[in-house]
Amino acid sequence: MTSRRVTAIAVTSALVAVVVFVGLATWFRPSPGPCPAAFRTAVTARATTEGTQSMLVLIAPFSNDALEASKVAAGVTTELMRGIEKREAIRVVYDPGQAPGGPAASGALRDDACLAGSFVYTIEGANPTRRQQDVENARLGLQAHIAAEIERHRVQYLGSPLRILQRASAPQVPTPSDLVLWADFLSNAPDCADPDGHQADPATIRAIVARCAATGTIHRTHATVRILGAGDSPRSVGFEQWARDLARAFCGLISDSCQLA
Repeated sequence: MTSRRVTAIAVTSALVAVVVFVGLATWFRPSPGPCPAAFRTAVTARATTEGTQSMLVLIAPFSNDALEASKVAAGVTTELMRGIEKREAIRVVYDPGQAPGGPAASGALRDDACLAGSFVYTIEGANPTRRQQDVENARLGLQAHIAAEIERHRVQYLGSPLRILQRASAPQVPTPSDLVLWADFLSNAPDCADPDGHQADPATIRAIVARCAATGTIHRTHATVRILGAGDSPRSVGFEQWARDLARAFCGLISDSCQLA
């Protein structure tokens, strides 16, 4: 066998090894799931590891009409982009409300298939112009995705902030560093957050918070909490300030570091 032929075989073998290696690396690369294309192409996805900081976002929309979905998505996306900047694994959960007299499953909380907390999304690149464009693409992609997810699922008649407060403060792994809650903080569900015909005044707020605290299902968390959407829905008209005051009272119940947007 000539020296030239031996060299050719060696080169061919090396190329095959590189192709196989790249193929395997691509095959085993973690997938970010069903995320919108505009978002996928703007970010780098890395699987979470032990010690990864996380953000939990809980959304209880008033309805699934396009106007409500767009408003909620715009507010929530601002928080999501902060989470991406902080390199947090982001998990989004939707509360569709409860059907009157329906099975428990009719109002089950629903995880977002894209933003399920399994990946850390980062925006890489040293080129400032390209990075700015990627940030904008990621923001627009997320906003469209959140709006579409809200519109896609019917919101049940009965709603309350209680369930997302319970989920936000429940022990979970990993423990979120940041919590974001969207709700109008008005309840028509038969639970401790329902004013039950009482006057919308500070005494009723104190009674509601005391009742909900007494259930033992709302716990104190060490996370930084931001509450969005309080008093911001069609059914809040005339009760905007009362809903915000109720949200502020619950804010103090679940965390020392809680802010009402």
